[in-house]
Amino acid sequence: GAQHAAPHAEAIVGRLEDEDDAVRVAAVAAMEGTPGAFAAPHALAIVGLLQHADAGVRMSALKVLGALGAQHAAPHAEAIVGRLEDEDDAVRVAAVAAMEGTPGAFAAPHALAIVGLLQHADAGVRMSALKVLGALGAQHAA
Repeated sequence: GAQHAAPHAEAIVGRLEDEDDAVRVAAVAAMEGTPGAFAAPHALAIVGLLQHADAGVRMSALKVLGALGAQHAAPHAEAIVGRLEDEDDAVRVAAVAAMEGTPGAFAAPHALAIVGLLQHADAGVRMSALKVLGALGAQHAA
């Protein structure tokens, strides 16, 4: 659980940059299972990985940020939204998935950027943008 993983959070975050895909996937799985352990000091390190040269590392970082929840993802909304323009399709999809999990974090200044994605060449990005906008609408209608 989170209480046992917390002391090892830095070591787990470091494995997000491992050269082996399977190790990166295992690190993401460990972090997604105990997101609270990684929220405070490690969120910035995870956000830093969004600029990594390897698309798999960027995708892993987005998955973890999405699992952190709105409270911890909100300060990094701009960095997550920025990955919607990533050259890698899987990274764009991961960015939208992170946004779908925490729609409140993206409501204010980023709604227009999400609306802009409705014109994106990639149908998957357009569909994902619709999901996020739908979640935003449902949240504001409630």
